[in-house]
Amino acid sequence: SFLPSKGYWCYGDKDERIGRLSSFMYKIFPAYTNKKALGNFYGHYIRAAIREFQRRTKLEADGYVGKKTYAMLKKYGFKG
Repeated sequence: SFLPSKGYWCYGDKDERIGRLSSFMYKIFPAYTNKKALGNFYGHYIRAAIREFQRRTKLEADGYVGKKTYAMLKKYGFKG
């Protein structure tokens, strides 16, 4: 599963799966994903990109990647 056992990714998490997420965001949504978001750490830059993604897709813009955000990312081609 892409999501961790707690069910969501949030600020401070570190995992190779976050690296896949940040690479996807930077490739597919470069207009609002800073290059500094790249890497395996869920920090300020990837959280900001996720918040913008959530805002644009009418999800709650909390900056977490949970089930709803993950499902929406998959609609845009994210493989996890």
